[in-house]
Amino acid sequence: MVADDPDNKIDLKVFHNEIINDHLGVKAEETAYKELPVVRQIDSDMIMANYLSIKKDIELIIIKELKSKELSE
Repeated sequence: MVADDPDNKIDLKVFHNEIINDHLGVKAEETAYKELPVVRQIDSDMIMANYLSIKKDIELIIIKELKSKELSE
């Protein structure tokens, strides 16, 4: 497999394609970008608490489903 860059094209390829970028348009769009506002501050303790809460919820669901299955048998 071979690849070329825009400045050094390879003529002997099975597949020929060219991507044309509007560099000035892309630059103008990028300069209009705005920073996303901070909705709230999150720290690693909050992430861990959320993870443990989800993990506990899943354990409870599994236990409930297993008990339900035992009762139906």
